Amino acid sequence: MNPNDFALDIQGVNCKIKINGNHFATGISNTRQEIPPYGAATIAVTIYASTFDMVGSVVQFLQQTGQDARVAPLHYELSGTVHLGGYGQYPFNSTGDFNFSQ
Repeated sequence: MNPNDFALDIQGVNCKIKINGNHFATGISNTRQEIPPYGAATIAVTIYASTFDMVGSVVQFLQQTGQDARVAPLHYELSGTVHLGGYGQYPFNSTGDFNFSQ
């Protein structure tokens, strides 16, 4: 989302995803996208995850939750950088939980 009165020229995005505090995947995009003033846009990001990281995350989650795996939330953290043409690089961070019991 662009809360400014001028357009933003997105030149790229890079990010990392953690699940329950452990590295899960890395994302990158070189898609250029202009977000109009007071507008919004969706930017596609290619995600790379190793099988080792994915399996390790699942095993650790199951070890931590035991029998209650179906009701335990997964905590995620998405952090990265947006590269803006002419305005530099800006970090972002988003956290939350996936609650499978709902």
